[in-house]
Formats: sequence, structure tokens, C-alpha cells
Amino acid sequence: ENCTGIFFVEIQVTKMQLDKDDNNFPGMWVPRTWINPRNFNFDNTGNAMLALFEVLSLEGWLEVRDVIIDRVGPSEAIYIHFFVFIGYMIGLTLFVGVVIANYSENKGTALLTVDQRRWLDLKGRIKLAQPLHIPPRPERNVFQALIYDITQHFYFKRFIVFLVIANCLMLSVP
Repeated sequence: ENCTGIFFVEIQVTKMQLDKDDNNFPGMWVPRTWINPRNFNFDNTGNAMLALFEVLSLEGWLEVRDVIIDRVGPSEAIYIHFFVFIGYMIGLTLFVGVVIANYSENKGTALLTVDQRRWLDLKGRIKLAQPLHIPPRPERNVFQALIYDITQHFYFKRFIVFLVIANCLMLSVP
């Protein structure tokens, strides 16, 4: 609705001597047009996937967010924040998983004898059979015991998750 008519664009000429008091800058009249941003659009599935791939690489994702806020609204820009957050969590998890898997496969077991491999396998099975280590509750200091009880409570952990999600939502607001 705002893309009607024409508007005046000033042209900056570096070698032209203009009076500073004179407001008659050189320029030209240009028609108003509706155009997509120069580096992305969501007009078809291929361009949308390319734009989202660029968002995941963190190259220009703020430009995508700002254009979505300007043209659609701030509530739709939350999608980009969730996309980056979830994409990075999955990408980081896969990357770390592959690195750890390759490290655990190639940590020198090729040079071990059969008995040494059996011993390493037995140690690994024993380690898996042990329960997770939760630090003991401090009994000497009442304040430390109180803080320990608070931080080990179910509702405290849920509250921390809520704060992390609220922080992510606050980052999505300009």
C-alpha cells in the first residue's frame, strides 16, 4: 500500500562543489516498487531453504530477522530465533557426537593384545554399571546444606529451564 508514486533520491557526487547552505542536491525521481531483499527471499521453496541454510551458518541471520520484523511482524521473527537455536543445538550435538565417537574408536586400541582389549571392555562395563555420582549433601555447614537442597529440588531445575527459555525469548525482541 505504501509502494505507490515516486520519490526523490539524492545523488552524492564527490567532486562537485556545492554550497552547504543550498539544499538543492543533485538527484532523480524514482518510482516506488516492491522488491525482495537482495540476498534472500521466501518466494519459493528453494529460495526459502537457501535462506534458512544461510541463517544456520549465522551469515546475515540478523538481516533476515529484521526484514521479517519490518514486513510481517515481530511475532513471526521468533521463528528465526527458534530455528537458529534448535539448528545449532542439533548441529552441535551431531558434531560433538561424531568427534567423540571417532575419538573413542581410535584411542590406541588397535595396538592392544586380546587380553588387554578384554580388560578394557570389562572396565567399560563396570563403569556403565556404576550409578551416576551425585555429590553428597554437606552436613557441617547449614547454609551449604540449604543451598544444596534448593538446587537439587525438582522445581528449582524447572525454574532454571524457564529462565533460559525466557532469556531466549527476550533476545528475539528488538
